[in-house]
Amino acid sequence: MMCVISPFMFALDSDASEDEFNAFVDNILAFDEWGSSHREDIYTLSTAGELLAEQDCYPYFEKLRPLLETYDCDVDFKDVCKVLERYLEKAHHIDELCERECIEKKTECLESRMQADCKRWSESERQTCLDLWWYVFALHLIDKVDMDAFVVFARGMDELIRMKYSYECIDSQINANETILKTETVDIQCFSSFFAFIQHAKTAFLMWQQAQSKEDLYWGLYLYVMREKGIKDLSMLRQECEFSIQDSFYDDFCRNHYASRPSDINSALESMAKVILNIRHGETHNMRTGAGSNDPYLYHGDYAGMRKNVNRSIKLHYWKRPKCYRFAKIGEHDFFGFPWED
Repeated sequence: MMCVISPFMFALDSDASEDEFNAFVDNILAFDEWGSSHREDIYTLSTAGELLAEQDCYPYFEKLRPLLETYDCDVDFKDVCKVLERYLEKAHHIDELCERECIEKKTECLESRMQADCKRWSESERQTCLDLWWYVFALHLIDKVDMDAFVVFARGMDELIRMKYSYECIDSQINANETILKTETVDIQCFSSFFAFIQHAKTAFLMWQQAQSKEDLYWGLYLYVMREKGIKDLSMLRQECEFSIQDSFYDDFCRNHYASRPSDINSALESMAKVILNIRHGETHNMRTGAGSNDPYLYHGDYAGMRKNVNRSIKLHYWKRPKCYRFAKIGEHDFFGFPWED
């Protein structure tokens, strides 16, 4: 999953209230924790810092340090600055990437479905978001990636934005030398904050569908369970339960192409969440060491080997002890002696 960040996500007024300032710091640090655990690309504009400076809301030094001191924040000034620098100056630059592909923008127009606070944005903020959405669309054309694979973090907005784009391209089926004008309408996900993103119903699904690492599956499941329990704080969930995803599970997920089967992703997420939440859902039973009805039950230390039906064809195998779960296999068959990974 690719994330595009409006630079105004990092804007902070010098007269911010204590609640606004604490929310800003918490959001930045949580976003950094999530971003550092993923391999997907995070993009911003190459002019992000300049845009914030023009609006007199660049959050470095002269504004951030006094607020830290005023509100007696226990977060180190340098730590926050490092995070901001990483995203504002060292993230991938989406405008440079798309301009290299020479897709020429002709027009763009915004079609409704915008919240009222967007109308109060400055002209610079509105234009920046329009540009970001254009680049997301252009990147979609270049890489042929589903639009759902992209998330745009834009201040003051939590919804799908429907955009109509006109662009020039060459249609080889008509004439290799003829450039024609095309128009396309797409939906782009926008969130006002990291917390809005992780609480959105579709986030866990997208992380599984676009998974490029085991951590993507782990975070997706974490967020799915948080939403089911109505918990907004990761630390609260970690106090209640512990779970992990083994490499063997991730290998099965990739090998069996579940990422291209949305209904199976939904079923797997729901079944695993029910396991973690200790909710009876579908057939679940202890695994034995063999196919015989008198074969002993399967254990590894104090973990019991378990099987759960995800749907009619897919079965989930995991290790269980009170409040601790290790997901080991997912596939179309029972696995006797399925793996334990230290």
